[in-house]
Amino acid sequence: MDHSPNANETANCTDANHLGHQGEIYLSLQAHRGAKRVNPRDIPVAKWFEKGSNGILIPIAILAISSTILLLAQTWNGEADKRKRLRDFESNKITQPDQRGNPLAESILIKSNGFVHRNTTHDVTRQIQPSENWIQWIAGQFYSPLLRTQNPKLLAACGRGDCSERAAVLQWLLQRNEIPSRFVGLGGHVVLEAKADGKLWTLDPDYGLVFPVGVQTLSESASIPLQMSLLKAGVDPQRASNYEAILTSPEDNVYLPWNAPLSPRLRSFEELCEWLLWCSPAVAWIAILAIGRPR
Repeated sequence: MDHSPNANETANCTDANHLGHQGEIYLSLQAHRGAKRVNPRDIPVAKWFEKGSNGILIPIAILAISSTILLLAQTWNGEADKRKRLRDFESNKITQPDQRGNPLAESILIKSNGFVHRNTTHDVTRQIQPSENWIQWIAGQFYSPLLRTQNPKLLAACGRGDCSERAAVLQWLLQRNEIPSRFVGLGGHVVLEAKADGKLWTLDPDYGLVFPVGVQTLSESASIPLQMSLLKAGVDPQRASNYEAILTSPEDNVYLPWNAPLSPRLRSFEELCEWLLWCSPAVAWIAILAIGRPR
């Protein structure tokens, strides 16, 4: 078959080459005239949220909506008494010595210990709630220690906790007053040891006791002053005897690092859950927009 250009095509090409730029425009117009016209209604319109993406979007949408609602509920609709209690703790900053002329650091230790003792109650059943951190609550269903919060603000707002959690609230107050402290495990009970004015103090917010010596010295001291302090604090004789037995057995005492949480590993995971609590709604909404956008 002969594919050589005919005379008309040769003439058009010759004319186009002769006319230069005008020839290119001429050929373009000729091609445009020969093209089929397209109806605008036949052009496909890009749509959001195509049917094929519903299987992925539905669970993400449920996560976005539920996490947003829980976050707003935690931020704006918290119980009034919890908010008030937390404000009371946050405003508890002692800047002047007491009326008896005790040094400032000693006043801070005594008043802070008494404040925690009066404004919290002993409760070993206290667990974190979904309204406080639903991510940590879900994780706690698989690893039960995560159901116990180490966040002193949550503990202070709730006003309940065991001996270690009440000590954690006291440690938070002392840190706000720049007084170092550490947890000391006594084989079944937890107290706080603080360092102020060059000496050690033993603080027990669970019983409301303050001793102007460290745990080691207190363990080696006579039992009569200790029992008298316990009885004066309202502890019944049987519990006072048990307390003395725990305190005066230093072989099982455990000293944690200064200003360290009771469990650094669990506290780090709890901080991660607190971060995810705020980030998860934003990530979920961004994922919805990214998946559902027009292609």
